[in-house]
Amino acid sequence: MKTIFVLLGIFSLSISSAQHGANELYRSGEKYNSTVYQLNNGEHQRVSQTKNEAVYRIKILNNVKTDAYIVTFGLNQEAKSVKECNAKINQRIQGFKSAAKNLGIKEDEMYVDFITQNKIYDYVSETQGSQVKVNQVDAGFEIKKNVILRFSNQVSFDDLVEKASDFEIHNIIKVDYVNLNADKIYEQMFEEAHKLLQIRKNQMSKHIEEGSEDEPTIQISFVALSPTSQYKTFQAFETSELSYSNNSRYSDKHVIRQEERKSKTFYYDGLNPQGFDKIINANTPVVGMQYVMEITMTYRKKQ
Repeated sequence: MKTIFVLLGIFSLSISSAQHGANELYRSGEKYNSTVYQLNNGEHQRVSQTKNEAVYRIKILNNVKTDAYIVTFGLNQEAKSVKECNAKINQRIQGFKSAAKNLGIKEDEMYVDFITQNKIYDYVSETQGSQVKVNQVDAGFEIKKNVILRFSNQVSFDDLVEKASDFEIHNIIKVDYVNLNADKIYEQMFEEAHKLLQIRKNQMSKHIEEGSEDEPTIQISFVALSPTSQYKTFQAFETSELSYSNNSRYSDKHVIRQEERKSKTFYYDGLNPQGFDKIINANTPVVGMQYVMEITMTYRKKQ
C-alpha cells in the first residue's frame, strides 16, 4: 500500500510590519490571529495512540529574513478647489517619487492609490451685542492619496522616511514583508522534516502493532506567519499616588491633577520555540517571516 500524502498549505502572505513597525500597530494593542494563537499555545503532542490508530507528529520552525518590503505612505492636501488640491498633492508625490528613484527604487516599483476626495467645513463667528453667532461655512476640499513602494534590502528605510518628510509625508501606514522564494523555503523545511521522519520511523518500528497498515497517511501543513500579528504593546513607568479633598463647601480652592504623558511602545514577540522538533535560523536577531511546517503521520489498523 502506498503512502497517502495530504498537503494542507496555508500561505499567510498578507505579511506586514515587523522590524520596520508602522502606524498600523496603533490599530490594536495585541494582534494575534487565530493561526498564530493555535500554533503558539498548547503542548506539541509528538505521539498519540488509540486502539484504532497511531499518530506521529513533527513540527519545524524557520526564521527567514525578508527579501523585500512594500511600504505604504499616506498624505493629504487641502485647498479651495479640487483642481488646486489635486495639483498640490501631485506635486508633492512627484517630488517624493523622484527622491525615491535616486535611492534606487524603480518607476514600476511605485504606485499611487487615490483614496478619498471630500469637502471640508469650518466655523466663523460674529458678535451682535451680547450674542455670539457661529455659522458653518464651506472651507474647500481635501484629497487623500497613498504612495506604495516596493524596495529590497539594499535601500535604506531610514533614508526613504527622511525623503518622505521633505515633502510633508509623515504617515507611514504599514510595511509589508515579502519573501520571493517560498517554494525554496518549503523544500528546505521538507528536507529537514524528512530527516527527522526517518529517525522517527526507526523509533516507531518497534511500537507499531501487528495488523497496522504498512504505509501511513501523511498530512503536511505549511504556514507563513505575519510579523504584524506577533507584536505586543506595553508601558513601563512607576508613579506616585495622590489623595486629595475637593470640598467647595469649606473652601473656594479646587485641586486640578494633570498627568504626565506616558509613552507606549511595541515589541516583537515571535512564536515560542518550545514544542518544535527543529528550529532553522534559531539564533538570528532579525525580525522577519516565520514559517511553520507540521507533518502528521497516521498508522491505522487494517480493516
